[in-house]
Amino acid sequence: IQIPSSYSFPVSIRVTRVTKNKKANFKDKIKFLAMSTIINEVQTYPKFAHTFFKFDSSQFQGLPKRIYKIRGIKVKIPIIATVDNETGAISYPTDQTFTGVLTTTKVWTSDPAWILYELLTNSTMGLGDYISESQLDVFSFFNASKYCGTLVENLIADGEKEPRFSLNATLNTREDAYKVIKDICSVFRGIPFYAEGTIKLNQDSPQTTPDYIFNLSNVTPAGFTYVGTDLRERATRVTVSYFNTDTLKNDVETVDLEDLFGSSADTTAKNNLGEIHERTAAFGCTSRGQAIRAARMLLFDEQRATQTVNFTTTLEAGVIVRVGSLIEIQDPLK
Repeated sequence: IQIPSSYSFPVSIRVTRVTKNKKANFKDKIKFLAMSTIINEVQTYPKFAHTFFKFDSSQFQGLPKRIYKIRGIKVKIPIIATVDNETGAISYPTDQTFTGVLTTTKVWTSDPAWILYELLTNSTMGLGDYISESQLDVFSFFNASKYCGTLVENLIADGEKEPRFSLNATLNTREDAYKVIKDICSVFRGIPFYAEGTIKLNQDSPQTTPDYIFNLSNVTPAGFTYVGTDLRERATRVTVSYFNTDTLKNDVETVDLEDLFGSSADTTAKNNLGEIHERTAAFGCTSRGQAIRAARMLLFDEQRATQTVNFTTTLEAGVIVRVGSLIEIQDPLK
């Protein structure tokens, strides 16, 4: 029914039967089950990407499943950066210095550091109503981005390289803000913290020189206390799940002791206590190589980061050390 545009809503719809019964002793019935209203309006859908397609309903029993490969939100990046249009990886020139200036025109990227920066400052889909760009230490995000974008072996084909960390995820449900921040930081082993009036970003990356040294002169008389992990809880095999863009399905990669350490692997605990298999999901991971590296890193931590040291330090030393700082312990009794 085409309702003229001159009509004012709401309108009343009445269904009237105009045919007679087919037989005198037989009564035809009519039932009004439902009515659908179609309103043709022009919508702009601001800040949304939308698509449509037509298909013959006779070829499908129901709405067919659709899978789209899309590029997500656009973000600000350093003005000196270059983005790979295929992978979204960011590279930086070696002959230029970052001065803290970001682009005014946002671009698509898979760099997790600048995606996190956007979510923290975007008032539409992030925490922009509570956090301003002036509250973020942009240089710490830059340092994290450089480490993420460094090309490393993809561990699949000899000679092929890819960015160390990439993020390709869909945030389509409402989640606790802190959980989303932790999920994104888990991609590149980042640690956000608040210090000196700004939100800074630290990262678990290689560092040779310690930020501070602790010894008996700057800790309490109780000294250092060490606690080790239980052999029965140390994983000997790690499986990481990720989304495989080649098969368009969830896939897994598994790493065991022999894969990680080769012939030097210590399998004594494994032989005596049995295999301990740990499974985890790599958030926003669509790279097989990145999934393998995540599994290797987790297994390495399980086998090598087996001891925790506890101590109480002086106020002077505690003020200097920051979250994520690399410290050295000089314990004459150890």
